[in-house]
Amino acid sequence: MMDFAKEVIERSHEVPVLVDFWAPWCGPCQFLAPILEKLAAEAQGKWILVKVNTDEEPEIAARYRIRGIPAVKLFHRGEVIAEFTGAIPEFQLKQWLQKHLPDPLRERIEALFIRLLEAESAEIEASITPLLQQQSEREEVKLLQALLLLRQGKSQEAEKLLQEAHPQDMLWIERKQQLNTLLEFISCRAEGAAQNAIEQAQEAWRKSDMAQVIEHLIQAVMLNKQFQNELPRRACIALFQLLGESHPLVKQYRRRFDMALY
Repeated sequence: MMDFAKEVIERSHEVPVLVDFWAPWCGPCQFLAPILEKLAAEAQGKWILVKVNTDEEPEIAARYRIRGIPAVKLFHRGEVIAEFTGAIPEFQLKQWLQKHLPDPLRERIEALFIRLLEAESAEIEASITPLLQQQSEREEVKLLQALLLLRQGKSQEAEKLLQEAHPQDMLWIERKQQLNTLLEFISCRAEGAAQNAIEQAQEAWRKSDMAQVIEHLIQAVMLNKQFQNELPRRACIALFQLLGESHPLVKQYRRRFDMALY
């Protein structure tokens, strides 16, 4: 009987632990196992693989609500942070790991994205500058710099940087799309029924008042849903995605935004 608490929970505070729930009779498990083992070896300790035979460890399987196998769960700091069920090919598993494995630098960049949206750019520029100097070739850092330029009102420089950024990770491909949407919103010339609401949202952006940016974008959605290919709706969604679903502003405005769409 394995010591799951020690081998997985405690160890995950030191290094990410990928747990493969499997059984000897499971065909898809036999397909997935060598792929997992190969990638774990290539990781060279950046993450470790632990295999749990569900026939031998039914209590552990029940505790983690294993309904089908293979079931793969990624543990970090004692918690499951990502999971999937079923056998997937190697390239897809690599993409999944790239997206979900903790990366301290990436976590720092993601936190700076949110801080840039919450505060005056000058307040955190000192925190960002060393990162821009040391990691300037990293695609996520290029996108962070593009957001900084947008917050500073330097739209043309931001646009150029966004054109030069070519992220490969799906999360950062989406971040680039979100920043391009914000660039479109910041740069647009409003007209028609939504003109006043759009201009007020742009002014709130310049003042670093994200609550009012969202407030006026929702008003613009209500006034003219079709304005510039639904730009107010797209800009609001981009802000929600950049801030994250757990952010207080997203929780505050999500329902009102959803209601404004209908």
